[in-house]
Amino acid sequence: MKPQPQPQPRPSEDTEGCAHHELVVDDAGVIVDYRIVDVNPAYESITGIPRHQVKGALATAAYRTRTAPFLERYALVALSGEPDCFETFSRPLKKRFRIAVSSPSLGRFTTVFSEVSG
Repeated sequence: MKPQPQPQPRPSEDTEGCAHHELVVDDAGVIVDYRIVDVNPAYESITGIPRHQVKGALATAAYRTRTAPFLERYALVALSGEPDCFETFSRPLKKRFRIAVSSPSLGRFTTVFSEVSG
């Protein structure tokens, strides 16, 4: 079933980070990572990670992890077209985030996130 285009979230430039991604598959067609295509200025200010360091990078390299963060969850959105939203705590950043995920096209996804108080 082909995913239907979803309205893309529009981040507040000051308070919401936004990143565009594409799934990465191995030679067998298995999803193994995702590439960070681009990020907005708030992404940098919230995470402390410069745009030039993540733009075009694999998530595993950018975040220095063995497995790309939330890979299964993000892949489901990128393949189904069904948006998702959740809260999580980032141990490296010591911050809690609310993350909304949507898919503009098959194999791609956008995250819009903000810091959650408390």
